[in-house]
Amino acid sequence: MPIDPHDIKNKMKRSEVVNKLRMEKAQAKLKRRMTTRKEEAANPELKEERLAANVPNTLDNTREEDDTMVDANDDEILASEETDEFASYFNGTPPKILVTTSKRATSDTYEFAEEFCSIFPDAQFVKRGPQFQVKKIVELAIGRQYTDLIIINESKKVPS
Repeated sequence: MPIDPHDIKNKMKRSEVVNKLRMEKAQAKLKRRMTTRKEEAANPELKEERLAANVPNTLDNTREEDDTMVDANDDEILASEETDEFASYFNGTPPKILVTTSKRATSDTYEFAEEFCSIFPDAQFVKRGPQFQVKKIVELAIGRQYTDLIIINESKKVPS
């Protein structure tokens, strides 16, 4: 029966026993690795078996099969993706963006909007007059084939 270090009251003796047990454990592990290496060198099939069985448990391979999950290559899914109203976004159609501001915007907001438009290739900035409501701007954007509308708001005369 091995000696349990917890039962030893003398600190120096206990640390010696713990270190001795640690060394014995490390030696046993080294010996086990060396014998495995020799056996695998003599028979490479053993190494292949060990590596095939040595698969780590991950979230993906331990996940239980769910009946509600759908295969991505399913014919129904492919047909519904083609008729989807957002299919143009996923197929890589370049967006056409209309950028405008809130009513009576400051010059800082206009500068920000111009700089914002320079980032996106198909973005166009239109100054918003006081007579235009958001609903009317949306109708105009749809009529001119814009895909996106960005309204730059300002809070305390700072673009937000």
